[in-house]
Amino acid sequence: MAATLPSEPLLLAAWIVGGAIAICGGLTHAEMGAMFSRSGGLYVFLEEAYGPLVAFLSGGPERSSS
Repeated sequence: MAATLPSEPLLLAAWIVGGAIAICGGLTHAEMGAMFSRSGGLYVFLEEAYGPLVAFLSGGPERSSS
């Protein structure tokens, strides 16, 4: 990453933006975990939002990457 960005301030800005995005994702998962207290994680979130078919189909890529 440092080789592709031309200056140190841009590199620092990229890390700060990436960190902010990661914090937003973590806080979102924490809030949804508090809202839906069932076990199942991402499956439960997708099931509530889009229905059981989308939640089931999301399980395939998740299992194959672990």
